[in-house]
Amino acid sequence: MENKMVVICVDDEETVLQSLELELQNKLGDCILELAQSGEEALEICEEYRDKGYDIPLVICDYIMPNIKGDEVLKKIYESYPSTYKIMLTGQADLSGVVRAINEANIYRYIAKPWEREDLWLTVSAAIEHFCQNQEIEQTYVAMEKFVPRELMTLLGVDKLAHMKFGDCTKKEVTVLFSDIRSFTTISEDMSAQKTFDFLNSYFELMAPIIRQHNGFINKFIGDGIMAIFSDKSEDAVDAAIMMLEVLREHSHELLKQEKRSIEIGIGIHTGRVILGTVGERDRMEATIIGDTVNVASRMEEMTKHLGTPLLISVNAYELIEEREKYLVRYLGPLEVRGKMMHLPILEVYNADPPEIRERKQALKSKFQEALLCFQEGERAQARKMFEECQAADPDDGAIAFYLNKLNESNS
Repeated sequence: MENKMVVICVDDEETVLQSLELELQNKLGDCILELAQSGEEALEICEEYRDKGYDIPLVICDYIMPNIKGDEVLKKIYESYPSTYKIMLTGQADLSGVVRAINEANIYRYIAKPWEREDLWLTVSAAIEHFCQNQEIEQTYVAMEKFVPRELMTLLGVDKLAHMKFGDCTKKEVTVLFSDIRSFTTISEDMSAQKTFDFLNSYFELMAPIIRQHNGFINKFIGDGIMAIFSDKSEDAVDAAIMMLEVLREHSHELLKQEKRSIEIGIGIHTGRVILGTVGERDRMEATIIGDTVNVASRMEEMTKHLGTPLLISVNAYELIEEREKYLVRYLGPLEVRGKMMHLPILEVYNADPPEIRERKQALKSKFQEALLCFQEGERAQARKMFEECQAADPDDGAIAFYLNKLNESNS
């Protein structure tokens, strides 16, 4: 039993409380027994123990009490502690009071005074046992939901994991974010298996809260990669990506301990319709998200390597952003995405670049866009001249090098 537990008895008559204490004190094992002589005192005790992290499996409460009657006390406890079992204990409750307590306070049992000793203990022990069983079931659900995101269940219209059925599916428009650690194989080849997992878990623990903070959820970890879903606004995904890059830059050396190299990641973002559902077979299935949108986001992440930039977004995602002025973007043209027949218009977001790189990209943005236009219109000589001028001013710009390589390939 991980959490400590407290059982609370409530009665305005001190002799009754003493009798309950005598009956229960030595039978509750590790449970603490608390006595209260009023409803107000009982509610204070409940709050005090909850703040200390205790579970309250059972409250035994008299019906006839000054100020707040027992059914009202139990109703308040039910509202604040719905999993707590409640026993009404009295010899004077009228039928309407009992019915009200059953309907509004969800009482477990009604026991009349004077009680039978064996009946009282059997009822109390059964209530505590049921509470512990329910807690164990709830903890199991919580543990299982770590493997199936609650947000994904919500999108599927399912409130509990047990309610998911084989073949459940629905279509939604979402924004998909893919991220991947660059050269992870090279980074990990000098690490032991344990150090590799420690490194990955530290990295994921750094990235995952940022995604949640921006209204997204992680659908799956794919090796050293992350696939995250944002079902509200596409800018949530972009904001999350920018923060991921900024935070990683701050903590890169910390993650690699004594290593002198830094960690770099690529992120691709695309918005479109996906199919959410359960796949597999009846004895082994998983909730997942599939569709062309997922594939495109993954391919865009791959393209960050070729374009030498950490963050790419599709025009589909960008056009849905309301406050576009807060982003530093550069149009990189309609590019070939592996697996797609048509070229996809792609933009680079460089808010997270170091200040000196941002400044150079801003200064060269107009010339770069003009060179790109020449390239698209077939004016290769002029495009080459302008890209070379851009490269002279910013030799490390991956997008400039990418287009100069394309020009060289077309001449060879």
